[in-house]
Amino acid sequence: MSGGRFRIEVFPGGQIMEPFECFDRGFEGTIEAFMAAPFYWARRSPPIQWFHTIPFGMNPEGMAPGFYHGDGLKLMRRRTRL
Repeated sequence: MSGGRFRIEVFPGGQIMEPFECFDRGFEGTIEAFMAAPFYWARRSPPIQWFHTIPFGMNPEGMAPGFYHGDGLKLMRRRTRL
C-alpha cells in the first residue's frame, strides 16, 4: 500500500533483545516500534496504565477523541517519561 516506502520487519521474541527490553530500546531509539501491553512497565511508569485498553478499557474509537482533541496524547508523552 505504501509503494515500498514503509517496511515492517517482524522478529521473534529474544532475537534482537532480551524479553521486556523493548520499552527501553524504543525509548532510546534503538528500535523504531514494538507491540506490547503497557502494564508490563507499570512499576517504571505508573501513569502508563491510564493509556491502554487492555483488558477492559475503552476501545480505540473511545480513546481517540481524548488523545487528539483533549490533549491526552500530550499528557501521555509528558507523564510516561522514564
